[in-house]
Amino acid sequence: MKKFFFYFALIALIPVAYVSGNVVSPVRFLFYPAILMLTAVFSAKALLQASLTFCLLYALLPFGTEHAYPLNTVTLNIVSLLLMGAAAGRLSDILSQEKNSLIKTTETYQGLTNVLNLKIMNLQSKIDSLSEAQEHLMETDRNKTRFISGVSHELKAPLSSIRSFSEILLSYEDIDDDTRNEFLEIINKESERLTQLTNDILDMVKMESGKMEWHIDTVDISELVRSAVKIMLPLAKSKGIPLETLLPGKSITPIRGDANRLLQVVLNLISNAVKFTAQGKIVIGVEERPHEMKIYVT
Repeated sequence: MKKFFFYFALIALIPVAYVSGNVVSPVRFLFYPAILMLTAVFSAKALLQASLTFCLLYALLPFGTEHAYPLNTVTLNIVSLLLMGAAAGRLSDILSQEKNSLIKTTETYQGLTNVLNLKIMNLQSKIDSLSEAQEHLMETDRNKTRFISGVSHELKAPLSSIRSFSEILLSYEDIDDDTRNEFLEIINKESERLTQLTNDILDMVKMESGKMEWHIDTVDISELVRSAVKIMLPLAKSKGIPLETLLPGKSITPIRGDANRLLQVVLNLISNAVKFTAQGKIVIGVEERPHEMKIYVT
């Protein structure tokens, strides 16, 4: 219905033309502005429909009027309108082709933009992955540095104990057999701990790969604290600082854990306490609580 709107609208002008006096009427010049207005409101293609409608209108006017309607005037108007309609149709085709070309170009650019955005997203994802990998490498390097620093710190305590007890055994010949055996036992334990620390250095590679090994067993915390105090006693005596232990009077519940790792922790705490205590005493205690075991160094 919409494509025939101009035909119906402009054919309706015939009665107006007839009543107003047809081609000799002053209002006949309103027909041309009507064409331009309808064309501006709708499209250039509508101008072709309007032109064809006016051709029909001019052809019918002589039959509805008493005035003479010159043939040359009818012919001139019809030819003019046909030329205008043909030009409008050609213009409409050109505009339609340009519009389709613009749509295709826009779709092409849109597709290229989408592809480019996808590539940017992929590149950003790769950059994020590389940044994450770099951060992981930096964290691994920091862990390695902390590990080496910690191992170096832990090596000092057993080395100091071995050296102190060895010097005592070499310096004093009147030491009784029980004391000598106790010192030798401490030296032996500290030698084993040095071996364990050496193994820990080898474990660094496993730690970096996330395959750190733990040797879980039943651990007597009271016995572990006593061993740590015996090991650190010579170092504390060299600074004139007494070591005291506060252990529960009753037997405490054994725990599950890695005895060597726990001993390293307690020895590090006592070693730091001896290092940073100028006077007074150092107390090492154990408290058994519900669902936990507390070891403290004061």
